[in-house]
Amino acid sequence: MMHPCRVSSSKGVLQRLASIAILLFWPGVCRAQNQRPVVGILSLPPQGGKYYYIAASYVKWLESAGARSIPIPYDATHELLEEIFTQINGILLPGGGASLPENAKKIWELVIESNSRGGYFPVWGTCLGMEFMLTLVGGETLVQGGFNAENVSLPLIFPTKKDVVKSNGVYSIKSLLYPQISQRQVLSSSNITMNNHHKGVTPNAFISEKKVASLFKITSTSIDRDGLPFVSTIESFQMPLYGVQYHPEKHNFEYKLVPNSTLPYEAINHSKDAVDLSMHLASFFVDRVRKNAQRYDMVHRHPFVYQYEMKTNIFGFEQIYIIPSAQKWKDSSETTM
Repeated sequence: MMHPCRVSSSKGVLQRLASIAILLFWPGVCRAQNQRPVVGILSLPPQGGKYYYIAASYVKWLESAGARSIPIPYDATHELLEEIFTQINGILLPGGGASLPENAKKIWELVIESNSRGGYFPVWGTCLGMEFMLTLVGGETLVQGGFNAENVSLPLIFPTKKDVVKSNGVYSIKSLLYPQISQRQVLSSSNITMNNHHKGVTPNAFISEKKVASLFKITSTSIDRDGLPFVSTIESFQMPLYGVQYHPEKHNFEYKLVPNSTLPYEAINHSKDAVDLSMHLASFFVDRVRKNAQRYDMVHRHPFVYQYEMKTNIFGFEQIYIIPSAQKWKDSSETTM
């Protein structure tokens, strides 16, 4: 018997429709998870620029695991944020160089409210995005500068039982992101994770902030060039909230060179182990996003990121999408299918 999720292109329109009906109504087979997950990606303001952008590597990273994405304008109003939240199944807060947007508290409020009232709304923070998450919970003084971790690939340091006891369980050996011993061995012995930051959170500061320590656990740390430790992976105890201080999306999709040379622009590890990590984390996050059953509005909607202008070879990225200000959002993004 043909698997109900497979549709043969050679058996005519009627059979295709019948297969689609099976796809929609076969109990326990294809309806267990959202098969068309959509992730909202926060746009960021480039330094000195007049527009907002999303690095295409984040879009591709999500696509590699089966998710599409729409932009969340950096300057979105509360009303617009609430509207966008009805169309997405999760959020990605990307890395970059920007201050916490004014609407960040509203974004976090919607996320926590959804997860607290029985819903399921995953969030992934990369580098700056993880810093945003920790700032929203622990306050503006938690994230500090002074780290020497720009443009360097580093190993991960995983907690020991001694760390767990000493931190009253804030350090955790149990990790959803790094469940396999073989994977941990590779990540702890090789310079795989690409870091590009001068801000971060020390483990001691993390443990000392009660609100942060009650929501998140530390599942890895790293050490910068000067020997200063920083938190490199966080996972929520109960909610689907995850953050990494490094950039897994770069392993697969960023290969920019220094102008007029053959030297890599960034110290990105492109080995099989690095790519495997990237794909594992993308699949992990998108699998969580699939658990959110909210459906994308296909009539009057904000479009997918592909419909925006793309620029290449800019800001150190292979490609970026140009995202208009929220002031122009209504006219530029509403469309009819």
